[in-house]
Amino acid sequence: MKPACEPTAALPSIVAFLPYNIGMIRCLKKLIPGKNIPSMVAHVVFVLLAIVGAYFASFATPFPSYFEMWFIPILVCIALYYIYVQTWEHVRRAMSESVLLVTVSAVLAILFSCFLVLGAWYSGGTTIESMEIVDIFTGDIIEDNTMHSSLPAPISWLDLLAIAMNMIPIFFLVIYLMHLMDRISEKVNAKAVANVKANARADVCAEDGADASATSVIDSRFSHPVKTYLVFAGILFVLWIPVYLAAYPGFFCYDMTYGDVPMWKQYSTWELNDHHPVAQTLVMGFIIDTISNLTGSFNDGVAVYVALQNILLALIFALMVLCIDRTLRSRVFTGCALAYLVLNPLVVLFVECTAKDTFFSAFVVMYCTVFFTTIRSGIFRSKDSIAAAGPREVVLCIACILISGVGVCIMRTNGIIAFVLSLVFVVICARGACEKKALTGICCGALVLSFVWLGPVASLLNVKSSQYSNSMIFSIPSQQISYVLERGGATEEEVQLARDLGYASNTAYMAKLADVSRWQLINMSFSQVMQLYLRLGTAHPEAYFFVFVEQTQGMWNPYALDRIYPDGIYENRETSLFAFDWESPADSDTKFQELKVLLKKISTKDFLQQIPVISLFVMIAFYVWVLLLLAARCLVTRDRSIGAPVALLFFVTISVLFGPCVLARYYLCLIFGMPLMVAFLCCAKRDKVSDIHS
Repeated sequence: MKPACEPTAALPSIVAFLPYNIGMIRCLKKLIPGKNIPSMVAHVVFVLLAIVGAYFASFATPFPSYFEMWFIPILVCIALYYIYVQTWEHVRRAMSESVLLVTVSAVLAILFSCFLVLGAWYSGGTTIESMEIVDIFTGDIIEDNTMHSSLPAPISWLDLLAIAMNMIPIFFLVIYLMHLMDRISEKVNAKAVANVKANARADVCAEDGADASATSVIDSRFSHPVKTYLVFAGILFVLWIPVYLAAYPGFFCYDMTYGDVPMWKQYSTWELNDHHPVAQTLVMGFIIDTISNLTGSFNDGVAVYVALQNILLALIFALMVLCIDRTLRSRVFTGCALAYLVLNPLVVLFVECTAKDTFFSAFVVMYCTVFFTTIRSGIFRSKDSIAAAGPREVVLCIACILISGVGVCIMRTNGIIAFVLSLVFVVICARGACEKKALTGICCGALVLSFVWLGPVASLLNVKSSQYSNSMIFSIPSQQISYVLERGGATEEEVQLARDLGYASNTAYMAKLADVSRWQLINMSFSQVMQLYLRLGTAHPEAYFFVFVEQTQGMWNPYALDRIYPDGIYENRETSLFAFDWESPADSDTKFQELKVLLKKISTKDFLQQIPVISLFVMIAFYVWVLLLLAARCLVTRDRSIGAPVALLFFVTISVLFGPCVLARYYLCLIFGMPLMVAFLCCAKRDKVSDIHS
C-alpha cells in the first residue's frame, strides 16, 4: 500500500479527473434529444481520456495501488460507454417513466461514492502501531503488544467535492445496470412463459393421444427435477472431495476448544450454555464422541461429522442451483453457479469447517430459496392452486420452510432477530388472503418451534445463559467508551464516572476487535452502560464516529482487503479471511498436501486480493454492495417474490454490522447465497402480479 496522503491531495485528484468529466459534459450536450448521433471518434477519445484521467488520479489519491489501477478505470469506462453510446435516451425515458428508479439510483450512487472516498481516505490515513497498554485508572503498565489504530485526519471540503464527482459516473452506471437487468428479466420471464405454454400443449397432445412432439421444445432437465437435483448435489459433493482430503479431517476451529465457552468442552463436560447453538453442539458432539470411541481416533470422529456436513450442504446448495436453473433457464448460468460453489475459496473452506456459521448460513440460503420458489410458483395463492399442486408438493414446501426457518432462528442469536423482522415483509409480499395466511402461519410455526427449543427444551437440558453472549449487543458501544476513556481525551470527571459505574480498568482499546473492551461492561447494568455511553458520546461525538468507522470498515470499505481482524490466530498474517487451523484434540492429517499448501496461502496471504476481478470474491464489501444493489432492484421493481428473502439477508447483514469484529464467516450467508442474489437481480419483474407458475 502506498504511503498515506493528506486530505488536501483531493485537489490534484479532482484536477486529474477533470478530463473525463469535461468529456461527459461535452458529450451530453451532443446527446440532447434531436441530436442523438454520438460519434465513434468522440467515443474512443473520451474513453481514452477517462483512462488517462483515472490513471493520473492514482498518483494523487491515497487509494491502495492494487485496487486503484483496475477498479477506477473499469468503473469510469463502463459508465462512459453507457453514456456515449446509449445512455441519454434510456435515462430520459427512465426519468419520465419512473421517478423511483432515478431516486433509488441516485441514493445508491451517493452511498457508493461516499463510501468509496471515505474508505480510500480512511485506508490511506490509518496506521497500525504497537504500544504498551496503560491501566487508565492506576497508570500501571501492562506488558502487551496489542494493536492500536490511529485515526486519520478529518475529511475536507475537497474530499466532499471528490465524492460528488465520483457520483456522476456511478449514477449512470446504476441506471445502466437496472435497465440491463430489466432486459435480462424480460428474456427470462418470456422463456418461462414459453415453457409453461409448451407444457400445456404437451399435456393436450398426450390427452388427445396425438403425437407429443410438442414436448421437444421443453428442456429435458425440467421434466425430471428430482433427478436434476440429485445430479447437482452429486456434482458438488464429488468436486468438494479434493478440498475435504486436503483439509482432512476437516477444519476443527472457530470456538471449538478456544475461548471461555468452547463448543467441544460444553459437550464433553455437559456444561451447556447458549453462546453457541445447542443443537449443533449436541449433534456434533454425539457424532464425534461416538465415532472416536469406536475407532479410538478423535480425527475419525471429526472426519465423519465433516463428511455428513458435506452431504447436507450439497443437498441445500443443489436446491439453490435447481431454483436458479428453473428460474433463469440458462445452462450457462447454472454452470457458473456450480463453478462458483466449487471454486470460491471462501465457500469450500467453510464447507469443510465445523464453525457454527456454516450451518446457519446454509439455512438462510435454504429459506430464501424455498420462500422465493413458493411465492413465484403460487402454490398457496388460492385453494385451487393448493389442490392443483398436490399434497406431496405442499407438504414438502411447508417442511422446507419450517426446517430452514427453525435453523435460521436457533443457529445464531442474530438469526431470530432478523427472522422476526423479515416476517413483516412476508405479510407484505404474499399475494391474496390465502397466501398471506398460509405463509404467515408457516413462518410463525417455525418461530414457535424455535421458541420451544430455546425455552422449555433448553431448560430441560439445563442450558445456562452466557454473559459473554449477552454482552454482544454492547460491542460497538464498548469500543467507543473504551477509546474515549483511554485515548480520546476523557476528563478526570468522566474517568471517575466510569469507575463509579463499574467499568473495569485493566485493558485497552483494540482496533477492530471488541471482544476485550466489552468485557469491561460485564458488571454494569444496562442503565449504567447507557448512562456512561450517552455521557461520553455527547462530549466526544467525533471519536464515537471514527471508532464506528474503524470497527465496521471491513464490511463496507472496498479498500479493506488486508487484515481486518488484528488478534488471536490471525496475528502475523496478511489476511483474516479464514482461520486455517485444527484445534486440539484434532490435528491435521492431510491426504492432499499440494492443495493444502494452496489453501493455506489463500487463508494467510493476500495474493488473491491483489488479482483484478478475483479480488472481489475475497472482499466482504463486494457481497454487501451486491446486496444493496439487490435491495434497490427489489424496491424499484416491487417484485414480491424476492421481497422477504432480500429482507432476511438485509437484516442478518445489519445485525452483524454491530458485532465484535468483521470476519468473513459473519457474512457467510451472502457468500453462500451470491448465485441466488444474482439470480434475483436477473429475474426481478416490474409486474405487480406474477403470472408465471414454474
